[in-house]
Amino acid sequence: MITVKDAQKICSDCLPFRNSVGSVRLCKHLLADDMCELPRYYKCVVRGAMEREAPHISASQVGFFLDCPKKYQLSYVDKLVPEGEPDWKFVGSEFHKCRAKIDDGLEWEIAPIPPDSLATEYDVEKLRAVLTWYSENFRSYIFGTGKSEVSFKFSTPARNNVIGQVDRLVTLDSGETALIEWKYAASDYNALIERRQASVYFHAFPDATRFILLIAKKPAIKVKKNESPSEFFDRSYQYVCDSVSSDSAIVRSEFMRHEFAIQDEIRAIDTVVEMIDKCRERASFPMLCSPVACPRCDWRKVCKGL
Repeated sequence: MITVKDAQKICSDCLPFRNSVGSVRLCKHLLADDMCELPRYYKCVVRGAMEREAPHISASQVGFFLDCPKKYQLSYVDKLVPEGEPDWKFVGSEFHKCRAKIDDGLEWEIAPIPPDSLATEYDVEKLRAVLTWYSENFRSYIFGTGKSEVSFKFSTPARNNVIGQVDRLVTLDSGETALIEWKYAASDYNALIERRQASVYFHAFPDATRFILLIAKKPAIKVKKNESPSEFFDRSYQYVCDSVSSDSAIVRSEFMRHEFAIQDEIRAIDTVVEMIDKCRERASFPMLCSPVACPRCDWRKVCKGL
């Protein structure tokens, strides 16, 4: 096996590079090029190969790692189901999928619960209640005209690829471009998390001037003894209607582009990615124990930090 140092003696264009499998050496020359004598294994098939193989990170991953590296490990490395909200992946994805269809004037229906999901039919009925109310009132939350589920990808100064998807990209009546992000959650989002995500989205969409975060609050009710799913739906729907009258069903936050040092935030992502890589190399993710955050963490029983 040729070491990085030896490879660079043979070809100065050979660079150490990490992909999802591990550390490899790649030369930027084409396989057909005779510009160096490195074995074919070290050469890119096409010039874009290094970029395509580069690791990707999302705003959510950055947020998890900054909250607590151990939390990042449990979610993205060990891929464990979080304690306290085992339905989050299925229910969250169905919320976004169905809400986008409602926004676009299409028919919507919640998919069947997958066999490997811990979501229950009561979780689905609670979601159905929120979406039913939204389908009846969504025009109050449609800002301007635009498209739903718009994907993005950009490279940071250190060539880390950041990927994601904004719920809606719209043009307001004023002519401004706005980014609309929805969350389906039991509580408000931390202001730091909101601003971090807004910074990433502003960088991905340079023409956008506003970032609007809308949180559809999960009905804070529990299933009663011997209550059927249909009865639970009725009670959840009424809860949402009552919450709207007190302005607590949909929580809105808005940020302006000029409020952010966007380039500083993007450079900070490179620092986070470097820290993540070091933790992966050591197979060790430190735990940030907090008497406030740990008792509220979804992974508290798995982590046992405090």
